[in-house]
Amino acid sequence: MLSPVPFERRPAAQAACGLGAVQTIKNPMSNSRDSRHPMPRQQTVLSPALVAVLSELGLGQVRALHDIAVRPIEGHSNLVYAIEAGPRRLACRFLSGRPDGHGADERRASEQAWRLGIGAHPVLIDHRRGIAVTRWIEGAKPVSGRLLRSDVSRLRQAFGLIARFHARALGIRHAIDIGGAVAGAVDKAQNQKVLPSFWQEMARPYARALRRLENARTLAPSHGDPTPGNFLEAGGRLRLIDWEYAGLAPAAWDFGYLAFEAGMDAREACRVLASVQTGHNTSRGPLRCADIADAMFIAGILNTIWYVRAAGDGAPPDEEPDFRWRRLRLLARQLPGTWR
Repeated sequence: MLSPVPFERRPAAQAACGLGAVQTIKNPMSNSRDSRHPMPRQQTVLSPALVAVLSELGLGQVRALHDIAVRPIEGHSNLVYAIEAGPRRLACRFLSGRPDGHGADERRASEQAWRLGIGAHPVLIDHRRGIAVTRWIEGAKPVSGRLLRSDVSRLRQAFGLIARFHARALGIRHAIDIGGAVAGAVDKAQNQKVLPSFWQEMARPYARALRRLENARTLAPSHGDPTPGNFLEAGGRLRLIDWEYAGLAPAAWDFGYLAFEAGMDAREACRVLASVQTGHNTSRGPLRCADIADAMFIAGILNTIWYVRAAGDGAPPDEEPDFRWRRLRLLARQLPGTWR
């Protein structure tokens, strides 16, 4: 019996992850070894949680001004630090909170992604504490939906990474509760009084799409949250990071999720996916465009509600929620039953 993995994005909350106040004093006399991606040296008042992680990494005694640099990285839904100590450069992520059972497959998925050559090298993964430490990928930059949409070769590469994980990852055991994630997001948006009336129009087609997607008999090891920002590019090569939502999901889920976040429509996504599929089958045969359309629609519902909630909390979303709702309305016309 597969236990569902709760699936929800959370805004960054430093206090919630036990980091407390992390104060920094920049040292203007020092520079990173990599001038293209400067990592300013800092004297850091380390919180207990961060001290514990550094100790586990063998860095607990490295506290001098020039020996270690720790800095927050902006633009992440969780709290992320870049750590530099001697020759070691690491990325350290603290989740801003974790429901029971969430992230149970993160360590296995991270290890499998590294083994398959599609992820960062994991150093310390502890889902109970919400900590993931990986080796720093030199020169890596997150990609954007606009970049993927404008460069088909990059989009094919991103789809190819997902397909490789689906086909070859081992030991992924927990099912992703997609319906529970959407229901939870709707409830929280209603409690915040930010759920648009447009949801009423989407509720019925969403329920039908979820029913079809959950009827897929074959579940694939999945990333669960393949937004463009979770792909890093270095030297023309993409890597997929942040496996906190990994689990078993219908094979179409990851592809549809990325396609929606990249701003594609279902037909366009199917054309690109057809060029990278290498025998990726379900119990009903190869993935169908209708499956991708359902996954795109559901992922769009989930993330649009998340953006609406973020805007309600005062966090500026990177795309206007109203624009996303309009995209969902267009996508609803491509769902099974309206497919041409």
